Amino acid sequence: MSTKRTPEDRLYAKIDINDDGCWVFNGNRRGKKYGSFWLDGKEQYAHRASYQIFIGAIPEDGFIHHRCANKLCVNPDHLQCTTWDNNYAEMLGRQALIKRIRKLEAAIKELGGVS
Repeated sequence: MSTKRTPEDRLYAKIDINDDGCWVFNGNRRGKKYGSFWLDGKEQYAHRASYQIFIGAIPEDGFIHHRCANKLCVNPDHLQCTTWDNNYAEMLGRQALIKRIRKLEAAIKELGGVS
């Protein structure tokens, strides 16, 4: 008699939990950026599968946003269902912030501050 593992058990077997609370997916990858997970007979991004397993269905036009900015994170507390427009706007805002931080760090270094 064999017992079939639940999707939750299969997902838990493929994660490492970071100090920052991210559940880093260490299974197969789709491309270089996102994890790949089979759910309901369909291969999909691991973060989308995690959202469905722990939170619920994703609307047809729904995008799953990583609040933590870690593309391998599958922690449902770090995932948010949003629209493509909102997801893209947040990504652009994050990139602008990172650019600004790098410029400020370079200016501090140039002034002889902390490296």
